Amino acid sequence: MVSLSDYDIRRLAKGIVKEMAGNDRILEAIRPPERIIGVDEAAQILGVTVSHIYHNLEQIPHTNYHRRLRFSERELVALIKEHQNNN
Repeated sequence: MVSLSDYDIRRLAKGIVKEMAGNDRILEAIRPPERIIGVDEAAQILGVTVSHIYHNLEQIPHTNYHRRLRFSERELVALIKEHQNNN
């Protein structure tokens, strides 16, 4: 049996994480599936009204699907984090 110190374990873990970060196929395999939501839930996540979303569509990542607005929950969360980092 091989015995590793805490330092060795941390070094191995950092190496594994670094290797995984450079491999998009591995990241895609462990990333949760994309969650697509409607305008009501998007407004709830962003903490704004539905009307605010319609008036500010050019600033919010979205797509139209069968004449309905659809949003990626992941992109909305990223938008919130970006906004928090800029303020």
